Amino acid sequence: MSLSDKLRAEVGTASWRLLAPHHQRGGLVCVDGALDLVEVGVAVAQDDAGKVRSWMDAGQIVRVTDDQAGAWAAQGQAFAFLIVQPFVLVTPIEAEA
Repeated sequence: MSLSDKLRAEVGTASWRLLAPHHQRGGLVCVDGALDLVEVGVAVAQDDAGKVRSWMDAGQIVRVTDDQAGAWAAQGQAFAFLIVQPFVLVTPIEAEA
């Protein structure tokens, strides 16, 4: 099984309440919805600094701020998440209209 396949099988969904402790320890990273969460996870797992840096420079992956966390807590935001130690990568799930 490829790393990509392994990580794809590990993607889950969670509420903010379950992810808040990871934010508190500084390990929560928000991935822009335009990116593939698994592709980002593979790059992080393989320590592909070039890819990760380019996404960071473009603002497509960022550490979650306290303001962002507060807004998500108030909204009851749900997320797709992927654990790539020591990080938890999250992408907000858009609410159904």
